[in-house]
Amino acid sequence: MAVKEATQQALKDCTLLRGIDARALDAVIQEMEVSRVPRGKLIMMHGDTTTETYFLLSGSVIGQIVAETGREILFTEIAQGGYFGELAAL
Repeated sequence: MAVKEATQQALKDCTLLRGIDARALDAVIQEMEVSRVPRGKLIMMHGDTTTETYFLLSGSVIGQIVAETGREILFTEIAQGGYFGELAAL
């Protein structure tokens, strides 16, 4: 399967974009940047200013915050087909 078709299928499976028509989905794909993120790499920190929405085409992401004490608090795991940062895009 070619990269574009794989990306289209992954985005079709995303709950945020489920039901979007093909033309609108193509417009999203034209504007997006696909990145591979190594395991364990920080993508963003709580409180970061961003306008990006992230769609997980494969793999998973752990959402966590770091308390003032330095303790890491896991609050969610986002799997393939999930997304985060969508509120920043509003």
